[in-house]
Amino acid sequence: MSEAERLRLACRWDDALAALAGRDDVEARMERVHVLADKNMLAVDVGGELDRAIDALDAEAAGDPRIGAFVQTRRGLKLHAAFLQDRSQGEPPDEMALFESALAIRRELGDEQDIAESLFHVGLVHQVVRGDHSTAEPYFEESYDRAREVGDEMLMSYAVRHRGFARQAAGDLDAAEADLRESLELRRATGWVAGIAAAEAGVAQLLAERGRLDEAIALTEKARAKLVEIGAARVLGFADEQLAELRTAAEAS
Repeated sequence: MSEAERLRLACRWDDALAALAGRDDVEARMERVHVLADKNMLAVDVGGELDRAIDALDAEAAGDPRIGAFVQTRRGLKLHAAFLQDRSQGEPPDEMALFESALAIRRELGDEQDIAESLFHVGLVHQVVRGDHSTAEPYFEESYDRAREVGDEMLMSYAVRHRGFARQAAGDLDAAEADLRESLELRRATGWVAGIAAAEAGVAQLLAERGRLDEAIALTEKARAKLVEIGAARVLGFADEQLAELRTAAEAS
């Protein structure tokens, strides 16, 4: 793991960008996009800077299908981040097309890790944007299997988390809890602070559904504290809303 990646997982985005400042290779440019994307999703709107970084990478790596698929993926994820911030406009018109195009390119190239990532993203649109858990689940299954084959614990954590949401929606709470707890442990293993907080919040929601409100509140409070610590202002409101709902439910029970 590079120093920049370690700092990114610790949600020290400015330090990660500083660590990349002396490098001008394609891999460093890709990692810079990752850092800016995380910062844009979690902390502060850096959409313009992120767009410029993606555009520069696209222009400088023209003709390279691997980089082209990466660029399409990042453009799709930027649309997804905007959707999560404001769902009132509905599905971003280009999001699925970008993810499906990236998946097609990556299948041709045959890189298992990249294929696993794109499978997850296609499933993400079906589940999170369209609310179609049954269509999404096979994508998460295949993504998880491919990520496990290459030992990508971070990607495994994404796929198994969203498979857990599908199982939760189907009413299989035992399987859902196992998936969500596996995602949490995988994220703890990688040291991704924001991801751990998200996983804790996911487990807490399921515990609340099972009537274990005290545990759910305690876990949500832990998640919220992490988000405050790293300055994740753009997602803190979600944790505040969940905590308020849980406390109201506990008072009413």
